[in-house]
Amino acid sequence: MKLGVYLAGRYDRRRELEAYAAQLPEGWTSTATWLTGAHEGATDPATLRKCAIEDLVDIRKSDVLVAFTEGPEVGHTSGGRHVETGFAMALGIPVVVVGPVENVFHHLHATRRYATWAEALEEEFAWRQV
Repeated sequence: MKLGVYLAGRYDRRRELEAYAAQLPEGWTSTATWLTGAHEGATDPATLRKCAIEDLVDIRKSDVLVAFTEGPEVGHTSGGRHVETGFAMALGIPVVVVGPVENVFHHLHATRRYATWAEALEEEFAWRQV
């Protein structure tokens, strides 16, 4: 059985995160269907609701959530990754933060933090091959 990883990040980083999903070692699979581009260009409320529900379902299918965070130079974004991270935390799904600390919840003991994807990949996934 494969273990699921939900990659959460800014939508404009989708291609980058899609490449990271392809780097997951044997035994791991991405549950983040938003990486396929299925949500591209969604603007009407009904479609956005559908996208949000799909993301929550994908998170429920995951064994770990990786939140790709941003520094202050990025400015305001929609913040969906914060909701996704909080949802995973509420479900008891382990959270890995890649990048700078963005909020108080990134300091919780159950949250693991790495500066780069390469570090997270090595420490969190490479050794857990199933």
